[in-house]
Amino acid sequence: MTKSLRNDFHADLAQTISNEIQYKRSNYYYFLGKIEPWADTDLTPAVQQNDSEFENHLIRSNAVFMKKVTPNDVSLVTKRYDWTSGQVFSIYDNTKNLKDVKFYCLTDDNNVYKCLDNAAKASSTVKPTGKSFYVIRTSDGYLWKYMYTVPSFKRTRFLSLTSLPVQRSLTDRFYNKGSVDAVSIASFGSGYVDVLLTTIIVSGTTTGSGGTGTITCGSTGNITGVIITSGGTAYTKGVNVDFVSGTGVGGRGTAVITGGVITGVTITSAGVGYSTGNTISFTVGGAEIIPSVSRVTGSIQSINIKKSGAGYVSNPVLTVNGTPGTGKYGNATALVSSVVFEGKIVRVNIQDPGINYPTDNNTSIVVRGNGIDAKFSPVVFNGEVVDVIIENAGTGYTTIDLTVVGTGTGAVVNPIISASDFSSEQSIVEQTTTLGAIYSVVVQNGGTGYTSSTLVTVVGDGVGCTVTPVITAGVIVNIIVNNYGSNYTYAKLNIVDANRTGINQTNATAYTVLSPINGHGFDAVKELFGDTVAINSSLRQDANLIKIYQDYRQFGIIKNPNAILSGKLLTDDSTLLVYTTRFESTVGLMLDEILVQDSIKFRVVDIDGLTVYLQQLGASYKNLIGTMTSDINSSRTYTINTVVQYPVANKYTGSLLYVSNENPFSFTADQSIVIKTFLKF
Repeated sequence: MTKSLRNDFHADLAQTISNEIQYKRSNYYYFLGKIEPWADTDLTPAVQQNDSEFENHLIRSNAVFMKKVTPNDVSLVTKRYDWTSGQVFSIYDNTKNLKDVKFYCLTDDNNVYKCLDNAAKASSTVKPTGKSFYVIRTSDGYLWKYMYTVPSFKRTRFLSLTSLPVQRSLTDRFYNKGSVDAVSIASFGSGYVDVLLTTIIVSGTTTGSGGTGTITCGSTGNITGVIITSGGTAYTKGVNVDFVSGTGVGGRGTAVITGGVITGVTITSAGVGYSTGNTISFTVGGAEIIPSVSRVTGSIQSINIKKSGAGYVSNPVLTVNGTPGTGKYGNATALVSSVVFEGKIVRVNIQDPGINYPTDNNTSIVVRGNGIDAKFSPVVFNGEVVDVIIENAGTGYTTIDLTVVGTGTGAVVNPIISASDFSSEQSIVEQTTTLGAIYSVVVQNGGTGYTSSTLVTVVGDGVGCTVTPVITAGVIVNIIVNNYGSNYTYAKLNIVDANRTGINQTNATAYTVLSPINGHGFDAVKELFGDTVAINSSLRQDANLIKIYQDYRQFGIIKNPNAILSGKLLTDDSTLLVYTTRFESTVGLMLDEILVQDSIKFRVVDIDGLTVYLQQLGASYKNLIGTMTSDINSSRTYTINTVVQYPVANKYTGSLLYVSNENPFSFTADQSIVIKTFLKF
């Protein structure tokens, strides 16, 4: 069986990443790290680290600073081809894979054009100009389609010698004319009293039982280890791990299972406030599926998988429970179904959203802005705002503020409205595309013996396309399109010459080039293969970063890291990943030196008098007050009197997506660093 990933797959992946950042659906952070030298020469290693858990842990340990990637930091880009006289540009051809083919260009006016006809592979000698919403025929015989103009802010940030920013102006947001496209939750808050009146009951067969254990802790109640008192049996589809404590928060771990028996637990977050001897709960099942129900229609709008559960041997049955709710499409109830992978529920499909399902209205969202009609409903679970339903997207908003009102506190939700330029030329291009036009014909074989009586006609499901053959010495050397027509989804050419004579003549073959489904210019991202996400982040006078002076050798990207204490998503714009401490004395202490306390290692990041910044080299966060010993000379000890500030972000959480090794670089308070990253999919 032959399989392949299509070009749209790569463009869609890039678009998904770009949308996650621009719509604030996920938090992406740049990090800087690796402050100690590579080796004696301190040059970037010739070979990148292997993609192993060991190396990933080392990369995280090396991280010193994080900065959130903002919507203005990201753009889709494609390969850049500049127009210069004398080049031969390929034509757009729907029968060919045009990836990495020079069929479009960027002019010195910062306009982007697509080549629709190249005058039978002639050189382009006349630069395309103007922003016509139709096609442009230049005097050298080329036919061009204006696509868009690269905006000035994108030229300065994302245009490079090899990369060209590409965007789509018309989106669903555009047509909404100031409507709210999405709502991101910056903080879930706590203490909201709404009761979940519509629930989803999970019923499924699980495997595994009998596991028990306890934990050991450090001085701040951070989990340092586990003791398995019983490994249980039949754990073949995973198991939930919970640390049972009345005071501890933030502890998380993954069970190690061998032959169906729990043999250990890998601590992924040490947490704080636990006590040695607290028990470990090993359970199977436990999935929590929360429906987001409209307060207007009572229909299920989306599904939140709060806990994916563990140990399921097949897809559990999900039952929607709520009165007086019924199915929307003739079913007795709303219908949802689960999809399980490796014992966990990874997706829930809504087959019938139902109608008239009840919701609690104790918590509401107040809208303030200059548009009209926007309305939102919060979804509350366990006192937290876990989702926001857009009941009415509204219209005309350029500014809007949402306030969560209820018995709880701390919930922060951010509306995202259109950022598109309604009057841009590109938006008009996207709205005025001609569907199914034929702009060029490719002659595969010119044949022989053709005369001036040769007639070529286009036969297909569209209308209006007419063509004329160009014949030299009996050979059809070109077929010129006179009228482009419209609405063709298929077309063939009939070539007839009533005056053609002779025997053993070769018949000409040619084909029409069909437009993209929605016409040229409708979706520049897909039409020009925008499969690369460019991220441009400037680090200048950051209040956190300028506290320390160091050089760095690594930067990278982490998606959705957590805060240490809350265990929830980190939302800070930037943060140092170090302890700020006050030493009793710093005599003899050196930058990059390793200090040890309770077998945990810390690297000295910066020394400012008695203030010392320490980088944690392990996943266990702890209270550092007390004695530390030099790793290279055990006779040298140092006393920490005060911890001024603990790290906020848990750098060992989230998804490590990208890392780049570099030669040493640094900057001061009056200097800046611009980091450009290109993620090609």
